[in-house]
Amino acid sequence: MLPKELAWPIGLPASAELNPLQKEAIHYIEEDCNLIISAPTGSGKTSVAEMVISHTIMRGDRAIYVAPMKALVEERAREWEEPSHPYSSLSTCILTGDYEISDKKLEELRLSHLVITTPEMLSSNLRRLSEKTAP
Repeated sequence: MLPKELAWPIGLPASAELNPLQKEAIHYIEEDCNLIISAPTGSGKTSVAEMVISHTIMRGDRAIYVAPMKALVEERAREWEEPSHPYSSLSTCILTGDYEISDKKLEELRLSHLVITTPEMLSSNLRRLSEKTAP
């Protein structure tokens, strides 16, 4: 059974049938464990990511979604910014190589509920943010 708070972002009823990967992931989400999923395309990874994002934001924290390519970052951002999607009300920051990391972008990053990025940009910006905030 899918906990109601995890069904919210993807519009699933709590009675929704989950595939085996998603069922296994629920346990780790509820336990607040770190989770890395490596599975084939179409296996339900994005739904699990949305459950994690929902869980994270609902407890008052911020979430980072890492996609392997800029095109996937943009695809996710477009989908999640659609007015019909529950994430459309969240402040998001997109970080790809197309964006200059100005002070304004760093402030956007700091204030965002959800950051959508590539692994390279996440690494680079975490280092830069760390340097800017170091005493």
